[in-house]
Amino acid sequence: MKSNVLVVKSRIVLEIIEARTKFKPFNSWHEAYAVIKAEIEELFESLGRMTGIDERELVQVAAMSVCAISECNGIPQKWNEVLDEAAASSLLDQEAGPIDDPGYLSAFVRHNFFNQLQIFWESVKKDKGATQPLYTIVSLAILLLNELENKKGLCADTTQS
Repeated sequence: MKSNVLVVKSRIVLEIIEARTKFKPFNSWHEAYAVIKAEIEELFESLGRMTGIDERELVQVAAMSVCAISECNGIPQKWNEVLDEAAASSLLDQEAGPIDDPGYLSAFVRHNFFNQLQIFWESVKKDKGATQPLYTIVSLAILLLNELENKKGLCADTTQS
């Protein structure tokens, strides 16, 4: 279900613009890893509060992953091209699952985001910046954000009837 992917991608680009007005681009894969790891940990901590997922943290995870791909791989890429590639992933043909369940979301983040982060770290330690795990992280973030946007749309539709 990809109905709100454009909205989600716009939110991620706005976050990138905001971040890049405050902070310089990444100097290395190690720096990118540290920032993305911190963002994923903050996302995971927000789930521990049992108030649902912090969408802002999810957007930040995606934004910093896009920045890493575009800034560290030695090939200048535009943010939208990275987002388009991530949004084309077959992951987005799935549903995220019961996004209202904080326990499920916590397990989803722990399993999917941290696993991809570990794969990315292994490549960084070998001085290779493997971008595929980062693309997967962006795709997973788009998947969750899209589901959340869809849910908001459904709630808005039911209140208007």
